[in-house]
Amino acid sequence: MAWATKISGTETLEPAMLAAFEEGVQAGLEALGIKGAEMVQEYIATPYGALPPAVAFGNLAASITPTFLREASMCREIIGVSPAVGADVYAAPVETGSKPHMPPPSALLAWVQKKFGIDDEKKALSLAFAISMSMKKKGTQGHEMFSRALADLEPLAPAALEHAIGAAFIAHGFAGAMA
Repeated sequence: MAWATKISGTETLEPAMLAAFEEGVQAGLEALGIKGAEMVQEYIATPYGALPPAVAFGNLAASITPTFLREASMCREIIGVSPAVGADVYAAPVETGSKPHMPPPSALLAWVQKKFGIDDEKKALSLAFAISMSMKKKGTQGHEMFSRALADLEPLAPAALEHAIGAAFIAHGFAGAMA
């Protein structure tokens, strides 16, 4: 998930004010990252249009993580998928959908059993095969959980950054005419 803004005029700040400013930017981006990750997790777990929730086990939602990065004069907050539980392998196709392909029915077996409450492995494998054939013909539709979260998060960003930068200035003693 990516969104960018440029803040200019900081080159004239004294070192102590610049440090407070950078602290505020980091705090604001980290707060936006947490909010954005929560949005993505919510969108994974809820229906989207005619689509049911994106996944059945919760591994994908549990793997969504915000990460703050500082690179030279740029700060970033990245909301992505941690590879820790293996959900990173299927996050992109869940986000954007997939072209027609045929996954092995065995790869869908556990999902089918949980999603449809089928205990009989033979029946579940039969349904997994049918789903696999459908995916071969039609592909899959994307759940767009990152895209939707970005669209909802972007309007919140300016106020969140202003608030965090203001709070950092106040915390460092820069208030009123000093700020």
